[in-house]
Amino acid sequence: MKHKWKEIDDIAALYVYRFCNNENEIKRRSKELSISEDSFKMKIQNFVYLEKGEGGLSHCSEQSKRIYGEYKDKSKEEFDLKTE
Repeated sequence: MKHKWKEIDDIAALYVYRFCNNENEIKRRSKELSISEDSFKMKIQNFVYLEKGEGGLSHCSEQSKRIYGEYKDKSKEEFDLKTE
């Protein structure tokens, strides 16, 4: 079954990308959110593209673009990562 990305999923992927992009954190977050590690890594690559305009994966959802715009300048403490 294909995962339906929720806002908190995008927020978590952007958080990991910006502040703690390592295999242990990817594994922990993807498990916590019931997302495959590969899918989570691909979402992180969407944020690479959104930040740099190159590299990463360019096919980003509107939700990811919106979350990136809203959170790109927030500090680590300003992310709200409460899971449902």
